[in-house]
Amino acid sequence: MPPTSTIPRPSNEGSSAGACPGVRTYLRVAKRLVTERHLPRPLRLLLAFAILPIPGPVDEAALDLGALMIATFYRPRLKAVLHEERSRSD
Repeated sequence: MPPTSTIPRPSNEGSSAGACPGVRTYLRVAKRLVTERHLPRPLRLLLAFAILPIPGPVDEAALDLGALMIATFYRPRLKAVLHEERSRSD
């Protein structure tokens, strides 16, 4: 086994560190949509359930269903919230 000092280390280029600002923006958008009064309460509850850190496919299915409903029926409001959060992070 070679000494640890000779093992090549991967560089940080291409890591997820550059994606953090975008991920943070989308997390803020998700949190705002949960509290958005323009969305029906059952949909907001579904989104709140979807962003809980529950292992397994149940919360992912809830996220898919909620995202599909928002993208289909509430696209203008989603675009407005996304634009506000993107301009806030700049």
